[in-house]
Amino acid sequence: MTTVYEVTEQDIQILGSKIKQYKIKLELLNSQLQTIDTIQGDCLSCSYNCDSTSDIRRTCAVKVFIKDKTYNLDENSKFWFNRFLKIYIGLKTISSNGFIYYPLGLFTYSESDYTWDSSNRTLDLKAVDFVWYLTQTKIGGAETTKIPNGNIIRNALISIVTQLGGFSKYNIVDIHNIKDSTMNTVPYDIEVNAGTTVWELITKLRDLYIGYECFCDMDMFITRQIPTMIEDPVVLDYETIIKKQLVLSENMKVDFNTVRNVIEIFGSTIDVDGYTDTCTNSGSAYSCTINSVTELYDGLKVAVKLNVANGVSPTLNVSSLGAHAIVNSDGTTLVAGTINDYTAFEYKNEQWIVLGKYQVHSVCILRNTEPSDAEKTQDKITYNTDSIIYRVMPNSQFAIEKIGIRKDVKTGSDYENIYSNDLCEQRAQYENWKSTRLNRVLELGIQTIPFADVNQKFTYKLLSTGEIKTFITKKISSDDLTKGTETIEATEFFETYPNGDSY
Repeated sequence: MTTVYEVTEQDIQILGSKIKQYKIKLELLNSQLQTIDTIQGDCLSCSYNCDSTSDIRRTCAVKVFIKDKTYNLDENSKFWFNRFLKIYIGLKTISSNGFIYYPLGLFTYSESDYTWDSSNRTLDLKAVDFVWYLTQTKIGGAETTKIPNGNIIRNALISIVTQLGGFSKYNIVDIHNIKDSTMNTVPYDIEVNAGTTVWELITKLRDLYIGYECFCDMDMFITRQIPTMIEDPVVLDYETIIKKQLVLSENMKVDFNTVRNVIEIFGSTIDVDGYTDTCTNSGSAYSCTINSVTELYDGLKVAVKLNVANGVSPTLNVSSLGAHAIVNSDGTTLVAGTINDYTAFEYKNEQWIVLGKYQVHSVCILRNTEPSDAEKTQDKITYNTDSIIYRVMPNSQFAIEKIGIRKDVKTGSDYENIYSNDLCEQRAQYENWKSTRLNRVLELGIQTIPFADVNQKFTYKLLSTGEIKTFITKKISSDDLTKGTETIEATEFFETYPNGDSY
């Protein structure tokens, strides 16, 4: 369960007040994150953006009136390279005793983010959360940095975040295969060149398995599963929103161009010395010809499109150079039916070792009904893979029976590290779920809700239809929080999530 803000009666009373006064407070912190000054009345404006889909989740642009020389831009200034900002929004009502402050976050800024207007004595600061440091810090010390196969992913992340990122506070969960929690180690050597940013290395580890996010919350680095919100309580209900007359405008956006009910993913391809699409068999004995292979030697890698699944004790004869046993990577005998279609092999110690699928390739199809055997056979031919997953949802308005086939093919850098069909199937399911569920976006122009944050659940009664639905906040933005308005973008909440076999 995610951390949920507990709304107090005082919060509700503030929201419902007809007359509110807004103020931005800045706390200036030194390199030890100790407060060295507080600025309350001199902040002229503050734009704000919080986006759960962005690497740098929180950003602010603050305009400050400069009173004296302690705020000038030099090494003696209170605004300098080793300074940080805590930014708060304060609300005051007729009945409240002074301003009530709510934190927007802990921020930093770079030298390129200063704009000084000497005539008006104003300073513009563009503040960003601490992920910015990770995107700017480059790895050095050696030509390459390697995280070896077998390292526990969580331990590797902790080492990177603390030693390369400089964080002393972190909350990093165990990253693992959603179907098998014991699969929590780096599956292959990850190697990056000098000059790669710390953030790039973090994301390589994060994305080994689907469903995880990394971000900074105040001074803490967090890695966790992307929240499903299934067990989380509602932070704000529609009755409060309506009763307090918070909504200024409503817009429901449905992007039909993003709806895709067939997701096809091409993962990694094993680098081989030769391949062939033609293979014959006699019982468990496979035979093929690869023109580039004229001799057998340890380390030779080939890919063969097998014409049938393997039988007991299979053998492979390449280019008439002799039949040799096909075995698992640990040398054990293959179980019948283990391999089929495009398969990669490595010749070693007079045996052919199975490396896996030559091209990792999976498809996920959303349907209203279970496919027939004939349809399954045709799909294997159409998509040229046996790795096909069917999401059967009888009431889905986006299934192929309702709107026809709308396919998206995903390849390239985000997917080329998917090294097994099992992971490829999980990713295809996840992408299919996103492309048929998260396409309805509610955009609300609303009075500033100071405790609003992304990944919060709220209920809302649509003005357009009268329907009461549950939404998840994904983005909050405001051109100027001191004016008391902001825009919230939220997606409709569904009880289902692609976690293992649960849909």
